[in-house]
Amino acid sequence: MKIDIYLLDRHFKYTRFVSTPMMSVLKAWTVSLGHEARVTACGEDGVDLDTDAVAVAFSVYTFMAPSIYRISDILRKKGKVVILGGPHFHGDVTLQEGTAHGDVIAQSIHRGQWESILRDIGDGRIRPFQEPPLVVRDRDHLFRFPDNMHEVSGDVNRGRFSLVMTSLGCPYGCEFCNPFMKGNYFLRDMDDIYRELAAVKSPYAVICDATFGMNREYTIGLMKKIAPLGKLMFAQTTLHFLDDDGLLDAFMEGGVRWVSVGIESLSLPQKKHGKNRFARDIDRLKRILASVSERGLLIQGNFMCGLDGETPECFDLIRDFYRQSDLNSIIVDVIAPYPTTELYRKWNCQGRIFDFNWEHYDYRHVVYRPTHMTVEQLIDGIVDLNRDVNSVAMLARKNLHVLGMVGPKVGWPTSMWNIFNHLGAKQKKRELQDSKKYIPGLVN
Repeated sequence: MKIDIYLLDRHFKYTRFVSTPMMSVLKAWTVSLGHEARVTACGEDGVDLDTDAVAVAFSVYTFMAPSIYRISDILRKKGKVVILGGPHFHGDVTLQEGTAHGDVIAQSIHRGQWESILRDIGDGRIRPFQEPPLVVRDRDHLFRFPDNMHEVSGDVNRGRFSLVMTSLGCPYGCEFCNPFMKGNYFLRDMDDIYRELAAVKSPYAVICDATFGMNREYTIGLMKKIAPLGKLMFAQTTLHFLDDDGLLDAFMEGGVRWVSVGIESLSLPQKKHGKNRFARDIDRLKRILASVSERGLLIQGNFMCGLDGETPECFDLIRDFYRQSDLNSIIVDVIAPYPTTELYRKWNCQGRIFDFNWEHYDYRHVVYRPTHMTVEQLIDGIVDLNRDVNSVAMLARKNLHVLGMVGPKVGWPTSMWNIFNHLGAKQKKRELQDSKKYIPGLVN
């Protein structure tokens, strides 16, 4: 039996460089049962509507949900079983929404459930347009990564940076996020991670943990174990962990050369930064980033504008900080109150959300009213900020510094990312300003 597995995106951003871990997981589970799995990351027009696969599975992010629903309806009419899962269904409201477009809707899933689904599809017990659709939840958190991930990750990530996860879950309670296995935190077996990295033919790899370094002893041990592989790796972490010389030494030993840090706001404290709150203490933050940079680690800072309590001052804070700090690249987005999050529930109850088109929940549209500025101020502020931090002068300055600091072998991914951000700034501007069409009562 053949299964098609898709991850869709419409922006030239993350999925063009890496795929999600679940793509490799589903393929590993599928091939271990003797079935064929084809994994594809593409835009809406890249889906094979004439596939000979028996079933088609989609990993659904909120802003792609309407596109995937349209495709799913077509595929089901062609006799294909459609399986929908992914972050968009982490909440009960969106889970119910998906039942109108899929034959299996997975809020979360473990291997035994996947095996049962494929068996029932093969035996004809799951069919297109069956009523009611099958709803799957891994209520007991039995999900674990398969031990044969290393056998399939090369195919899944062909043409992209290979992605490896060292942990699963997140203990933080950020109201703008609803991660898989929220409130839990499991560490993977180091031998499995070693085998995956060893199977990667490229010298580059991505560690896809939002909280990499949380378990200090484990992280140091893992870095020592994989150091002989000589990989050059990109990792996501938090500010709290960058203020730890022992962890930074371990990062360098293990091959981590790029870190992505969710700073989010320079005016508001964030829970995930631990006991050390960096908001307003910009001088201290600069010192920490300078210490990281001195070791040869390149740093990407990620900011979200429009959080409750932020004023128009936030744009100047970020602009000046990027100019003066050791950040080598930057991402500036507007917050997206995903419908599975506490933030969405709160803002919707307050009547502050005015746009319910999921396609606009993409960090590139404003769909809500902020508390301390107007929607227009938020849109114009982000547009101007993105223009300034991605200007030709800033691009040249940051890229020259990066290449002089670490050389082309390590520096080129950051330099290319900065170029992509520069080229995409105008597209972001168009999409942000498009939000003004949906503001009730605003005459454009």
